[in-house]
Amino acid sequence: MSRLRGMFEAYRQDRIRRDAFLNLLCLDDKILDDIGLTRAEVECAARLPLRVNASHVLAVEALARRKGQIGW
Repeated sequence: MSRLRGMFEAYRQDRIRRDAFLNLLCLDDKILDDIGLTRAEVECAARLPLRVNASHVLAVEALARRKGQIGW
């Protein structure tokens, strides 16, 4: 039972983090640009599986884009 409880708690925490992340979609494109993101990057990260930390992936990808290494 403890393992099941742990899995549920992990899912709940992932869901809380993802819901907070999705607030980025409420920002207009100018504000996203001011913080170094594009709407396409946020939308792409939002589609990642819940177990993946979308904020971390977005930060890594945005940094790489700013350095000219990759693009979405």
